[in-house]
Amino acid sequence: MPARPSASITVAAILAIAGSALALISIFFAALGMAMMRSAASVPALPPAVQAVTTVSLLLFAGLAVFGIFTGVGLLRLKNWARISILVFSGLATAVSSLTIIFATFLPIPAAPEAGPAMGAFIKVFIMIFYGIPLGIGIWWVILFTRKKISDQFQPQAPGSSGDPNAPLAMPAGTATALPPPVAPSTPACPLPIMVVGGLWILSSLSLVFVLYARTPMVLFGHPFNRSLSVTLWVLKSILYVVAGVGLFRVKPWSLSLSLALQTFGSLSGIVTMSSPRYESALLEQLTNRPFVPLASITPEYVHQLRLFGLAWTLAGLIVIALLLVYRSRFLAAAAAKVAPVPVFSAS
Repeated sequence: MPARPSASITVAAILAIAGSALALISIFFAALGMAMMRSAASVPALPPAVQAVTTVSLLLFAGLAVFGIFTGVGLLRLKNWARISILVFSGLATAVSSLTIIFATFLPIPAAPEAGPAMGAFIKVFIMIFYGIPLGIGIWWVILFTRKKISDQFQPQAPGSSGDPNAPLAMPAGTATALPPPVAPSTPACPLPIMVVGGLWILSSLSLVFVLYARTPMVLFGHPFNRSLSVTLWVLKSILYVVAGVGLFRVKPWSLSLSLALQTFGSLSGIVTMSSPRYESALLEQLTNRPFVPLASITPEYVHQLRLFGLAWTLAGLIVIALLLVYRSRFLAAAAAKVAPVPVFSAS
């Protein structure tokens, strides 16, 4: 393995470490601000539900930031798990940022009625800038770490190899020529979009905390379930998505079928639910029972905007299904190559 990473890997690693460290600092000051607000008598106390959700969010983001620092260090040490980690993270950042920018461009942004249209335009510009930065970084990382010249630096080298593909072969003492070391044939790798979907499945399970705390009912094909059954269904859904995500990372064929089944079921349920003429009235009724939604902000216009966002995310789910189908053959080839014995050719 090369003694030192290339300059582009070093820059990407430093950026990952610096960005994660900056995120940790921001999280620390956010937590400090919350503590000061709780102790200040002149500041109205936040609702307990808001405090709980904010605390859990800060802890989750802090954990991701710490993992980002370890990933940056792993890149500097040319660890292949760090390259896979940064690819999954950059793929998620690219997908989420691009979809958010598209939604902010074409969908109305909810704002207070007294703010005026200028506030909505300002929010759209802010969203484009805020998500445009990780979008650019994510695209750069995806291109960088999928290049063969870069990925080769993360692969184990043969004994006595310098890691430079252009360097001459080492010549054993007393011989005029030397044969190259045995090389195993390359096996197909798991497609990056599949790994990104696997990461998305695992991360999406973290939303279970917010869903349960917000008392969000499970709605399937337009039918809302009671609280006890909703809790059971939300937990079951999270477990299935985690199992599917882990299976995709381990390149298991059954995980692709499970992912397609879960996403197809969810997309069909979302289409039927949001196509119902009772959707907006039912959503309005549910929002009034949320512990941290201000009643003054719940208007028919706000509910209509939420419906548009729901339709947009349903479209995103259909895109995920398309990705799973497009890369299905490559994923199955990688799964078959992983379980098949790999022949090694010798020079004898």
